[in-house]
Amino acid sequence: MVPIILGSNKTPMHPVFITISNINSEVPWHCIAYMLIVKFHVHPDYQSILQAQLWHKCMDLICANLKAIAAEGCFMPDPFRFICYVFTPLVAHVCNLPEATMITAVAKNTSPLTMVMQEHFVIMHVKQMMGREYRDIQCTIIASITGAVSPRFIHAIHSLVDFTYLAQHPVHSPQSLQAMMQALSDFHTFKDAIVTAEVRKGKKGMKEDFFIPKLELMQSFKGTIRRLGTLMQFSADVTERLLITHCMDLFPWMARQSKDFMEQCIHILNHQESMEIFDLYVLLTSWGASLVNTMHTEDEDVTIANPALSWVSHILPDEVKSVHGPRPVCNHFLKGILSGDMLTAFQLNVTPDYKSLSPAEICTKYTLPDFDHTLTDFIRHSSLASNEHTCWDPKYGCFQVWNKFQLQLHLAFQPWVIMPSRVVQAYLLSNDFPLGNCNTILINGLGMDGNINMELPLYLSNPLLYVQYFHFISRPEDHPELMMWSVEHMYTHDANGNHHRHGAVVRLMDANHAAKLIPEYGEAVDKSMTSATCLESYEHFFLNNFADKESYHAFSTEFV
Repeated sequence: MVPIILGSNKTPMHPVFITISNINSEVPWHCIAYMLIVKFHVHPDYQSILQAQLWHKCMDLICANLKAIAAEGCFMPDPFRFICYVFTPLVAHVCNLPEATMITAVAKNTSPLTMVMQEHFVIMHVKQMMGREYRDIQCTIIASITGAVSPRFIHAIHSLVDFTYLAQHPVHSPQSLQAMMQALSDFHTFKDAIVTAEVRKGKKGMKEDFFIPKLELMQSFKGTIRRLGTLMQFSADVTERLLITHCMDLFPWMARQSKDFMEQCIHILNHQESMEIFDLYVLLTSWGASLVNTMHTEDEDVTIANPALSWVSHILPDEVKSVHGPRPVCNHFLKGILSGDMLTAFQLNVTPDYKSLSPAEICTKYTLPDFDHTLTDFIRHSSLASNEHTCWDPKYGCFQVWNKFQLQLHLAFQPWVIMPSRVVQAYLLSNDFPLGNCNTILINGLGMDGNINMELPLYLSNPLLYVQYFHFISRPEDHPELMMWSVEHMYTHDANGNHHRHGAVVRLMDANHAAKLIPEYGEAVDKSMTSATCLESYEHFFLNNFADKESYHAFSTEFV
């Protein structure tokens, strides 16, 4: 069985893409056609009908061989050159909502998925729920509106965002599906608050209903997941990106021209494929390498990024730079610094930002009045824990200082896949950041009380991290409409009675996750605040578990 997934995007160039569903979803798609976009000289009421008929006719021609093989089958070699008798059923067509209604021949205010299921069609459609801008809003909207709207309003939005994140899980269980549907049910329970707040609006003003095809579509997600698997393999984000790489970049000056458009499209596709194959052929023959691609199981992680890259890296590792295309994520777990549980990797630049600073200079340059004190405390606790006492005085030492490091984790649901590293930084005061620029992280409890089981001589050669603590002031259960942790800055008094933030020195390896904080804005945001100053100007914050899907999973399971 070779299940086919098609993708398309209704633009002036209207490309059609294809991939296979039983291979990794990161494998590139291929553009197989550019559809005709014409305007008929008829009454406007018939314009869309004729365009839809033309689209279906063109798709019949393009997919004629696939349809024949889907019905009757054919012999085809697999990657190991074994001959198999295969079928090519169409299991999904990825597109946005306007095109989905055109494909399924339903009205624009009707869910294309539900109508297709009712008519017993075989094509399943899953809509891209949010674009880039909407996703950015999704990550912060719950904490941002707290204090400005009613708890019921927040609960409705929170439930909808919860549903969005749960639906995007790459792996599902009966429990996750139940949680997803419970979130949707909660939204319908509290959605009246949105109407009451008079923010449900259309082109003609206020609306008191929720007759939204996208919302109705969500009722079908549970059944779709049970039949076809995770929804993310049908995300229209893919076709949106392919539209840029295969169309907008290729036709910068002629996107509005129709003269010889089809011919030029065919030439570009042919030239692009021919050049890629020719470059690979020249590389292999110039080194006398075999032209037979023999993949190995240990190369699976690299194959996810680029099959040609995996091939060349196996037989000609010194010529990998000759292959163009997406590259694998740099694996800091091989040569970086590892945490005690081996789940987190850290990477520092070879050259520090400052090669030699005394503790006093660090206190002055970074405005850290308690640095020497916290460093002394850390060394004392470490010395006691290792049963090796030291009389070393940090006042007479010098340190190399880095302003940033990279933190890398594995995917929560696919622990064999390495995530791109996250940069954690702490920069000095500047014109762009008048109050400094520091990131927030989670650290293990070991870093807070100094109970570190390590030998002191080794400790002196390991990277240390200066942190300023936040204090947890509420749990998610304290505010069910939010389900977020709340934190505030911690302060302390020194021997001179000065009031400053509570800091500590911990091991770099005690950091385990990058975190995002959102200030508690209240009823209104101070207009003088900017993204560069808000984290240093406010005292109370929400720990944003919606910053990304990995944070959502970590803060709702592991962190709890």
